[in-house]
Amino acid sequence: MGVKSVSRESSDRKSWDNIFKSLVKILQTKQDHIESLLKDRKTLEDKIKTKHESWISDVRNYDQQLSLMKREIETMEMMQFLETSKFNLLSVLKERDRSICNLKSDETVDELKYFKAWFDILTSKENGDSEAAESLEAKIRKLKLEYEKKCEISDLLRENGFARSEFKCIESGFIDKLKRKDDEIAQANAKISSLVSYQEQLLSSNHEKDEIISSLKAKVAELEGGFTKKGDEGVSKLSRDVESLNKSRSLTRCTTRDKGSDGNTVGSQEIRRSKRQKVNKTSVTVSETPKLFTSTFRLPKLKSPPSSGGAK
Repeated sequence: MGVKSVSRESSDRKSWDNIFKSLVKILQTKQDHIESLLKDRKTLEDKIKTKHESWISDVRNYDQQLSLMKREIETMEMMQFLETSKFNLLSVLKERDRSICNLKSDETVDELKYFKAWFDILTSKENGDSEAAESLEAKIRKLKLEYEKKCEISDLLRENGFARSEFKCIESGFIDKLKRKDDEIAQANAKISSLVSYQEQLLSSNHEKDEIISSLKAKVAELEGGFTKKGDEGVSKLSRDVESLNKSRSLTRCTTRDKGSDGNTVGSQEIRRSKRQKVNKTSVTVSETPKLFTSTFRLPKLKSPPSSGGAK
């Protein structure tokens, strides 16, 4: 029997050792698996962080590129505006040169006519025709006057064209300023109208609040008047009850002198009951008035803590 028990114990130990070893192996495999998962998680976190940082850097680069493109577009627009302004200026200058050339050509034609007239006069003087010479001189004077007038008119036309161009530029500037001022005035009027409407709303709400406050004050006054009336009525009832009790006491004393002590006790008990009932009724009416402290209210006395010497 002893050998069998020893063999059983040894077999049990072996089985338990095998079970323990298998459990240890399972735990080791699980731990290795968990460690590998943790490593994978760390690697994934690192990859995600790197990708996030790369995305942030890409976003910043894109923002910088967009800002640069916007600046380039603005510069291009400014250059186009400059080119258009230059083109307009050159066209204006060319028109001015063309008008000046036309005026010079007109002046040269007039000068040619003037020289021809003088040439005719000189030739006529050589022939000895004095009357024709005088008429030609008069014509030449007229031509001179006309030429001077034409020169003055051309100068005035030039000045007028320049003044018109300047006036148009000034007028366009003033029109733009007036438009801006009109827009500002419209915005200010809109703000003023909104403020006025808000002020009217505030005034109406204040008026409504004043009406509510006045109505509440009237209600409070009515309630106070009602409470004071009820209190006065309760006091008058109490005084009447006291007087009636005094009268009843005097009557009972007179009537119960010949009776025994038992009758006196019964009558006094009934009187006390009637007193209590009446006092309870009046106290209900008086308690309806909202009073914080009555004349009979007394503060409760606090018990002083026992001294250490007395306790010993």
